[in-house]
Amino acid sequence: MRLNRRQFLAATASFCVYPLSGGSAEEMNESRAILDEGLHWLGHSNAEKICRRVKEAGFNVLVPCIWDGRGTTWPSRLAPRDERLRGYIKGQGEQFDPVRILLDTAKKHDLEVHPWFSMGLRNRDDLFPELAVKGAKSFDWYKPAFRDRITEIVLEVIAKYPVDGVNLDYVRFSVPQGKRADEAERAISGVIGRIYKEGKRLKPNLVVSVDAAPWKDDIKTFGQNAPKWADEGIVDVVYSMQYHANPDFGIIKTIQSKMKRPEAMVVMVGNFDRVGPGNKVVDRRPDRLSELISKARALSKGNGVAVYLYGQLSERQIETLRKGVFRAKAKPSWRRARV
Repeated sequence: MRLNRRQFLAATASFCVYPLSGGSAEEMNESRAILDEGLHWLGHSNAEKICRRVKEAGFNVLVPCIWDGRGTTWPSRLAPRDERLRGYIKGQGEQFDPVRILLDTAKKHDLEVHPWFSMGLRNRDDLFPELAVKGAKSFDWYKPAFRDRITEIVLEVIAKYPVDGVNLDYVRFSVPQGKRADEAERAISGVIGRIYKEGKRLKPNLVVSVDAAPWKDDIKTFGQNAPKWADEGIVDVVYSMQYHANPDFGIIKTIQSKMKRPEAMVVMVGNFDRVGPGNKVVDRRPDRLSELISKARALSKGNGVAVYLYGQLSERQIETLRKGVFRAKAKPSWRRARV
């Protein structure tokens, strides 16, 4: 069975704390990232809204998904445009560039932007069919042509735009690879290593992060070994995707204890729950979200905290975060790899 992002996580699911009482809170150094998997940032008004809301909540790093296997959201020579932009392009022309608009808007709000690429995901049947796994919604990491193309796509953005980082997702196969697991990992890590090396050449302070599931027992069979990549110095930050209602923070402690760079590991918590027989997605209670952020912060060793997903960020959550765990203003701070 091939799993999409939500199915993959659902199937596997079952910083110190800063005092907030007393007078005004001083500014601190802490990266606070929030991921947007939708297109809530398209166009001037939407870019302004998302930047205003995430800043109001206390976040300082926005991670918008600009590539999820549907084409580019920016004008590119490397791939066709994402079809969801068709209406915007019809009205504003082929050079409509929402990535540029978002970056300009984020700068006004003093937000870092780390564009998010769902690397191995393929959500469009006519997008590079020759590079795809037959019968699957995924690209084939074993194919050198795919590895070259996805590397070029990420590097194009790094070279073209004033981004602060890049976030690499779907850095895995969609099914276990059995005896080819080591080969699969080498194929994926080769791409990440190329992006890291060339990206740092273009922008020495670039932050390279991956979204991963290091807590999953069999994740290495999918070709993913994020703690190894962090220790090898080809990623700066590993966002451990733990959106479940009751994340296992203990397993992250165990993983960190075996790493050369435990500071790379950041628990990314969710701000939503699934309820009822249909697993309806609802906003997570603000107090529970705050509790999870505090627990993740306690495990953080210099790369902050992260929340998934902007589309579920409610006004109640914003109000609770800005008056509570994010009461103290913060500047992004990173502990990058040293190799």
